[in-house]
Amino acid sequence: MSSIRVYKESTKNSTTFLALWRKEVPHMVLRLDTMKTKELAEWFGIKYQTFRANSSKYYKLLEDYCEYDKVYGGVIIKEIYIDTYDKALNVKDDKIYYEEISKCIEKQNGLATIAGMSRLTAAKGVYNSEIIAKRHLTKAGNRLFGETKALASTGTIGSREYIWAIKLDDLNHYRLMTVEEEKLFDNIIVSCYLAEPDKVKKAGLLEDRLRKKEIDVDEYFLEQERLDLNNFRDCIFKFKEETGHMIVRCTKHQICETISFE
Repeated sequence: MSSIRVYKESTKNSTTFLALWRKEVPHMVLRLDTMKTKELAEWFGIKYQTFRANSSKYYKLLEDYCEYDKVYGGVIIKEIYIDTYDKALNVKDDKIYYEEISKCIEKQNGLATIAGMSRLTAAKGVYNSEIIAKRHLTKAGNRLFGETKALASTGTIGSREYIWAIKLDDLNHYRLMTVEEEKLFDNIIVSCYLAEPDKVKKAGLLEDRLRKKEIDVDEYFLEQERLDLNNFRDCIFKFKEETGHMIVRCTKHQICETISFE
């Protein structure tokens, strides 16, 4: 504490003091239960006035590090994902997403899912759990490829779209359907719906996003053909019965702009 007092008493420039203080004091870590706004400002390494003036921004950032309830004068932290603030966290997440997708483009036509990537990176120890991995990789994907509103998006480095593909295992390995498999799936759909297969498959993708709460009801009905999809998953299970392969909603990526994280 004495070293901090010397800095404070001998340094008129508050910016210089803050830089010296950051070097001298170990990084503060999040803790379960209540943390006051002044403590949060200290955790972010900023002035209290800066936190207050931009509180919505910093509360949003805090979501990447913990689950919390906002209360008067601070937050109640219920679960901690990462205990120490890292300014470079987004860049690190983007790099992980980019490298994984680059491998997928090289080996499996750019096919990937957030669930598969989350399981894979958590198994490698990159993230502490699948839940944490999913949260961070979802945001990284949105930054790099744009936030998918319906079934496709374009971002700073490329584009992606949802398609139906074959799942090979739980660790982010998928492949495109063969021509024969596409025909079989289409025939199963026609026998069930008596409708154009492409329209049904598009509606099925949207229904799957709605079921997993990735889009709201208004978005769903805005985009789909108002088909009754009560039996769509039966089509997927019928395909599995006949082929032994599971069809899943997958994301096909295309990278148009290579980037370096050095």
